[in-house]
Amino acid sequence: MKACLKYILIIFTALAMRVSYAQKLPNKQEASVWVPTNVKIDGKASEWNDKFQAHNDATNLFYTIANSDDFIYLIVHTKDPLVIETITSFGFIFDLQAVEKNSNKDNQVKIKFPLDDVKRLGLFLNKPGTTPDTSADALRSVMTGNNNILQQRHKAIIVNGIEGLDTLSIYNDTGVKAVEAFDIKRNYTLEIAIPIKCLKFLKSSDSKLSYHLLINGFAGSKINARPLITPPNLTPEEAQAVAEMEIRINGKYARTDFWGEYTLARKP
Repeated sequence: MKACLKYILIIFTALAMRVSYAQKLPNKQEASVWVPTNVKIDGKASEWNDKFQAHNDATNLFYTIANSDDFIYLIVHTKDPLVIETITSFGFIFDLQAVEKNSNKDNQVKIKFPLDDVKRLGLFLNKPGTTPDTSADALRSVMTGNNNILQQRHKAIIVNGIEGLDTLSIYNDTGVKAVEAFDIKRNYTLEIAIPIKCLKFLKSSDSKLSYHLLINGFAGSKINARPLITPPNLTPEEAQAVAEMEIRINGKYARTDFWGEYTLARKP
């Protein structure tokens, strides 16, 4: 009983901390952003000062969309082990379209990364109820091990809507880039860059486009859904934590997404 309650309290504390930080950000990005001068597509958020323009509740992703004269950039970041496991197992999609959405492939560019047919990669994540070794050596070892797994497994980018491009190596020279990495705290960051010249649906006078961010997930979503055994005599806060945990566990690998609009920034 005590172990179960401890597990629940850990979950609740983590959720409360996440919600507190996320509430400071809009659910969808509202600003046009010029990229940092030292931007590098490397799966690290350091040149963004580890700050993001929005936190989307549906996907539990922190993210920023930005642009230069030549590229549009996306950086997404998550601390959530379930979201990390879903993205790294089933992939992430960055979809750009003309504001007037339609099914014409000429008005759409879609990037899918990572691409993997393995349900589990054996990543070391911050799963609730665990007490990881937080020594400096252990943290570096886990980060290096996780990043080695990603580099070994995720070597292809799927491209739709760019003439002449289909499946690319992550080491391609087309300008389409996608890089993912874990940081020292086992948080996950994914960066994508797309040449603006590839967005043929943008006319010379256009500066606005629609974007679609999608955690690909598993189409069946509710795998082995089952109720949790709830201990008696819980406080309202503990009961809420159990309910939220049940929703998240039974929704594991769910496909989640959202739409937004972005206006290209002008160079400052």
